[in-house]
Amino acid sequence: IYSLFNFMNEKICNVEGLLFHYKYPHIPIKWQSPFRLNRKGESAYQISKSLKKTLLLETEKLGHGPKLCRAICLLLRMKKINSAKFLLEQFLRKETIGPRANCLVATVLCEEKKILRKAFCSKRNRENFWDLRDLPAWIIPSFIFSFRKKIGKDSITIISGNSPFGPEKLLWFVEEKSTTPYRIENFIFEEISKIQFLN
Repeated sequence: IYSLFNFMNEKICNVEGLLFHYKYPHIPIKWQSPFRLNRKGESAYQISKSLKKTLLLETEKLGHGPKLCRAICLLLRMKKINSAKFLLEQFLRKETIGPRANCLVATVLCEEKKILRKAFCSKRNRENFWDLRDLPAWIIPSFIFSFRKKIGKDSITIISGNSPFGPEKLLWFVEEKSTTPYRIENFIFEEISKIQFLN
């Protein structure tokens, strides 16, 4: 029973995990990285079919939606759980959000926009391999969504900086037309250094 309880307390730091935490605030959570290997096809944890919760889940999946929902998703990828929970409470309980929440949403989205501007530089791209190792891992899902809108359908490989969940740089593998990586691996420089365009 003890091991099962511990297993149930491990939640991925994404919308589903946050909704669980919101519903059961007294259960301690051990947050797991959302940047995990081979998460393709992982089943969704259904807590509620309410419209707002569905909208939040869809925003995380599709990369677009209300600004408040997008900010919650970004904060989770940054591992800023308390801020994400604060915005979730505003979203679920109120018709209009207060000035503090508005300020937080604006700040988070502004940071996303600023980093994405750095990401889309032609010098970073060589044969659909994007070198974003100086940018944080939490921006990569946003980059992939933007890539599909701005550039095209090609399969891409991305190297990113580390995430709040670990010190390693990450390699992201995204299939043609997809907005979801089918594989994420820790970056081993020795393996990549043989590629000529990384000088």
